[in-house]
Amino acid sequence: MAEHLSAARPLADMLFMRETDGQSFDTPEQRAALERRLGEAVGKIADEPLRRHYQADVRRRLAAVFGDGRERLSRGDVGAHRSFAQRRGGPFTPRGPRVGLAEAPLAPQSKLGRKARLPAREIMILSIALSHPALIESRCEELAAADFVGADLGALRDALLAAPAEALDSSVALAEWLNGAGRGTERERILTFAAKMPNWWCMRPEAAQADADLVLRQSLALHRRSGALHRDLKLAERSLAAEPNELNLARLLDIKANLADLADAEAAIDGFGDQSGRASPAI
Repeated sequence: MAEHLSAARPLADMLFMRETDGQSFDTPEQRAALERRLGEAVGKIADEPLRRHYQADVRRRLAAVFGDGRERLSRGDVGAHRSFAQRRGGPFTPRGPRVGLAEAPLAPQSKLGRKARLPAREIMILSIALSHPALIESRCEELAAADFVGADLGALRDALLAAPAEALDSSVALAEWLNGAGRGTERERILTFAAKMPNWWCMRPEAAQADADLVLRQSLALHRRSGALHRDLKLAERSLAAEPNELNLARLLDIKANLADLADAEAAIDGFGDQSGRASPAI
């Protein structure tokens, strides 16, 4: 049940957005029609406990949008529905600039908090290629097929695939070629990120090529699987938003479970890393 409830909130968000986006609810008739549509959509859920939770969630959301004080939403729900209402010109009006101490304007929220992290798996793939250039040639087709999402990481991958044969003789030769091609800064950035990762031992130039190759093959396989699952997840979310039934919900939860399993996948074969100097755990 806990797993169902964790998925219910984003799914209810999609359902509510579908029924409210671009519409106004100024009259009792319009509000009643919205409540009726939502009730009919939720009523199609066969699982009774799940249906009850959806019905309660819909009531809270309607109360927040229509200003009914009998129901109270969490802070996250209020924020979500304020954004819905602002898009359709509803009861929530945009606030002025954010103000801090002494009425000094604060930085936009998009500039607060941590900087966006580069995808760890993509950093691992590129750092192994930079430290073990011979693998670029042996894994060129898999590298070329990988879909990189990190900023500029795909461009660096393309540059590595275009490197001449003499640049793949060693990591030093590849570094010199990248510097001459104006990509030395990108190389340094990737290796700086990689050196801070727990599994740097298998990415550094001193690592045994057999270990580096095994990690590269596994990382590329996980990367392909992750991309396919994320594409399936988007399709499942759209299907559930269009038709919120038990089958579509089960499909979405199954994909999320597979993504969680994928996140836990790591190299764990006997003796792995010994050639690269990785210390074996004490028994």
